[in-house]
Amino acid sequence: MQEISITGYETTKPVALFYRDPLECIQALLRNPIFEGKWDFTPRRIYDGPNRQNRLYGKWMTSDGAWAAQVDFTLHFPHQSQPHSH
Repeated sequence: MQEISITGYETTKPVALFYRDPLECIQALLRNPIFEGKWDFTPRRIYDGPNRQNRLYGKWMTSDGAWAAQVDFTLHFPHQSQPHSH
């Protein structure tokens, strides 16, 4: 924690700035056994019937945003989205 102050912007209490390394936060979440098997990284489109006229939305991975993020990632990092050959 670091207290900051800016001249000309006085506050009644000190402003506290907290910083965490985002990579360390993600690693801690992914390693936490409480979340094991609960991660979902696959965007999907779900429909209410075989005619595929009405899309169903629930969790974020069924949203247009998740789909767009996957497409964007694939376009920018095509080598990481290809299956690995051994």
